[in-house]
Amino acid sequence: MTTLQLTLTDEIAKAAQSAGLLSSEAIEALITHAVKARQVDTFFSSLDRLQADDPPAPDTPSEADIAQAIATVRARSRNSTH
Repeated sequence: MTTLQLTLTDEIAKAAQSAGLLSSEAIEALITHAVKARQVDTFFSSLDRLQADDPPAPDTPSEADIAQAIATVRARSRNSTH
């Protein structure tokens, strides 16, 4: 178990106390949430760096290529049912 000592302005301390945020349980929940949020931010930052370092292969179809392929399949499907 770890003990923390906080120094807050009187205004923040009163607001936090009124909101029930100064209990051990509330502070633990706030810190737990902040740690998880930081982990998510770190994860997505890592993904961004990986994506920047590894651009898609040139043979990867673009959205326009995919849309054209879908349109072609739909057109063939309509033509073959009539």
